[in-house]
Amino acid sequence: TRSWCYRLCLLMVALAVLSDAQLALALSPSPISAYQTVPAAMGTPVRRKKRKRRRSRKRRKSRKRANTPPPASVKQPPPLPDASKGKVVAVLPVQRLGIDAEIAQRVQAHLLRELKEIPKLPFVPPDQVQQRLKEYEKPSSCQGDYLCAAEAGRFAAAHITLETVVAGLGQVHSIAVRLVDTTTAMEIKRIAEPLPLEEDKWIYSFRKIAVMLFLPDQYVGSM
Repeated sequence: TRSWCYRLCLLMVALAVLSDAQLALALSPSPISAYQTVPAAMGTPVRRKKRKRRRSRKRRKSRKRANTPPPASVKQPPPLPDASKGKVVAVLPVQRLGIDAEIAQRVQAHLLRELKEIPKLPFVPPDQVQQRLKEYEKPSSCQGDYLCAAEAGRFAAAHITLETVVAGLGQVHSIAVRLVDTTTAMEIKRIAEPLPLEEDKWIYSFRKIAVMLFLPDQYVGSM
């Protein structure tokens, strides 16, 4: 009799606990998953909201792509002239190290004067080289860079680039010139000479440099 009473009490407690759990479950709000829909009074389905967000993001990206400007086209150098009449030389502006700009300008004037004396030597003077390089947004000072010198001469429509550097240390001045092939970016020739203190004697130094660069067969040692 006691065992039956004990079992009956356990059964009644279990039924009471079960009824309380069902009631709490019925009263608690049920979560809405991303794949379930909600009533019309609460709005559109959640799944559709996510799709709309994705579409709006795609539209924004497409608008940004449409508003972005196209990449600027790379400017190509002009064609080289016919080399049968002589290779064209692009004379870069004289670079200076430790000297005044006025001395560099006088050096450049002496160099151009001697280049004009070389027969059948077509060359582009520094002012025209700077103007052409400015149109193509290219530097005219290369600081000893072979690729830069070759590119500068190539955009100046020349076969060869002539680069000149004048340096000074106290009362001692020196000049260094070199020729660079604009197609291969290889150095053709390099010459370094000291400059006399008296400008009247510069003419012999620049004449020697011009002959050694472009008429090496005619250079006999002393001039």
